[in-house]
Amino acid sequence: MSATIQTERRPLPMRVRALSILRDEGCYYVDKPPLIQASDR
Repeated sequence: MSATIQTERRPLPMRVRALSILRDEGCYYVDKPPLIQASDR
């Protein structure tokens, strides 16, 4: 028996400034400040 993993494709927003829109539309969101701070070190 093999397991199949199905992934749901979600929209990748561009230049959306309102976090509420991202949540309502089920878009991906990446919180980048921690990544930027880590690269400055």
